Amino acid sequence: MRSDMEKARALGKSVYAAHAGEDGTLLPSRAVMAEIAAGADPAALSDEGVIDGDEALTESVRGGNACLFWYGETGLLFCRGMSLPALVTCAPESFTARALMGQFMKRGLCAVYVPAGFDIVPFVPMARRTLASFRQFAQLCATHGEGVYDMDARTLYARWPEMFFSVYDETDSGLPEGIVLPDCPPGSGGWYADFCSRRDRAIEALLNALPGVRSLNGWFELDTFTQKPVPWDAIGEARGILVHGVLADRASGASVRLSAGQPIPPRALLRGEKDVPQAQIISNYLFFLTPRLAELYNRLRAARPQEQSAMRGGHLDYMLYHDADGKRTETFPLYRKACMGLTGEGRFVFFHFRLRGGSCAVNGQAVEWTEADVDPADAGDVAVYTPCLSCADASANRFEYVKSVGEGRVNFVINQTELTCARDGDVLLPGTGVVLSLSRERGLALARACGFTPSEKGYFAWSEAPRLAVRLQNPEEIAPETWRGMQWAYGGGLTLIRNGESVFRRGADASEKLAEEGWASPLSAQTQESDIAALARHPRTAIGRTRAGALLILVFSGRSSLSAGADYVEMCEIARKLAPDVDDLMNVDGGGSAVLGFAIGRRFVEYSWPSSSFDSLPGMVRPVNSLFCVTLDQ
Repeated sequence: MRSDMEKARALGKSVYAAHAGEDGTLLPSRAVMAEIAAGADPAALSDEGVIDGDEALTESVRGGNACLFWYGETGLLFCRGMSLPALVTCAPESFTARALMGQFMKRGLCAVYVPAGFDIVPFVPMARRTLASFRQFAQLCATHGEGVYDMDARTLYARWPEMFFSVYDETDSGLPEGIVLPDCPPGSGGWYADFCSRRDRAIEALLNALPGVRSLNGWFELDTFTQKPVPWDAIGEARGILVHGVLADRASGASVRLSAGQPIPPRALLRGEKDVPQAQIISNYLFFLTPRLAELYNRLRAARPQEQSAMRGGHLDYMLYHDADGKRTETFPLYRKACMGLTGEGRFVFFHFRLRGGSCAVNGQAVEWTEADVDPADAGDVAVYTPCLSCADASANRFEYVKSVGEGRVNFVINQTELTCARDGDVLLPGTGVVLSLSRERGLALARACGFTPSEKGYFAWSEAPRLAVRLQNPEEIAPETWRGMQWAYGGGLTLIRNGESVFRRGADASEKLAEEGWASPLSAQTQESDIAALARHPRTAIGRTRAGALLILVFSGRSSLSAGADYVEMCEIARKLAPDVDDLMNVDGGGSAVLGFAIGRRFVEYSWPSSSFDSLPGMVRPVNSLFCVTLDQ
């Protein structure tokens, strides 16, 4: 601010400043402002220099010879429809300020020009997809002049539709490579509905032009599932379900991307990668641990602080993957939930994975077990307790439920890839991991061999994080030779269609199937932000395959006037309409995370219509913890 004041004085301009005081807004005199510009501390100046108004200033405003300089993000909202232009300088931090700026990834100081009479708020309705932010106006003004601020949204979209094709893209403007906007059929709807229809058809044409790829989309009327034109400008309660999807014959390059800590936006991920494919299909993926669920985990262990975990996020349930150096990482399947994997031959497989035999090495000391040692009624030398043990307590309150295991034994609590604690004595069974339980003699020997030292209350301590290496027997549904060559596999999904049969059908009770996978257990419920097993409409994402082996991705948008979201019955019925030969379909994470998009190089574009969340606007992908990426042939 002081720099701006000095520049104004050097140009011979009159300078006034208003700042927040205890009694409201104060207007210091020119003499006081001169002292501030010379380096005086405003807080040390006398209030005697304060004046209530100034005729010269009033005349300058009326004559169009004044400009307001506002410092702070509140100016983005308050500088609306004024009689003089403004320049707002701020570093947007609040969600509203970032929405008005169109700045969600970038941080730092920026300046925004607001012409006299201009109001940005109608262009950023917050409850609906952004029409135009300050960022688009600034870009258009730079090339087409200040007259763009006098145009309404309809005129802007008619003249420069390419500027709003990917309205949340902060680094690129214009149409993505390969996109051609089709002509608008006359009388097809309102101007915004016409634009959305053209945008959807342009993306559909791009996807269909890729070898082995076919786009799937439609708007289905609630209850009847009759496919009808998309009511892009719908208001009020949604009357249907908007679905976007793809079928990909050549998806051998599919991969899963997990965030190492905090969720990240796909746009930021693409910008930060060293090498990116020319074209990708990207959707959200499986469920993940949230900070709130991690807090619940530790609250239930308040009386056992040694059993609390430092984990704040990460994938839930089974993982098998190889890093860039080829190192293999495997974790435990926790229940019997749906899994998918990619074989060495590039074929997708869908299966259920209940823990069988295997081995776990702790600091290089291996322990082996058989299928009979998993959740045994009478534990032998080795036992592995999984959260499936809580399935018998389905009616328990998930916010209070705990179950101790391994009394009189030495127990090792394993969460994801972390050894959380080891104890000579019982431990609480985690919903996010397993307990490797050994007879006391064998367990104490293992603790010594691992370099652990006894601590209070039977717990062991270590100076460095223990190393874990898990190697599991193949799932029953996968042949051993196929399993040995798996590129990756992830579990924790919910089965919708299995071997061509829908698990969820109208009038049918799916509770038994849900219980078989473990969804009804209280420990599983402790890993869910909402009741995953409930038949309620939400934004959803499903991934599956056809009988011919093609990969199928479907996203059911929701929580808007355009689309109500879908329940599991509706997902199955609509999936069969769009892909009649669907053989397997798995529900993955949904809600505000549900998104289907594509990337051309480093540029990401939403194809589906994500719902709003605490840090994203309607139609905008939010930061997510896991992504499913399919590399496409050129």
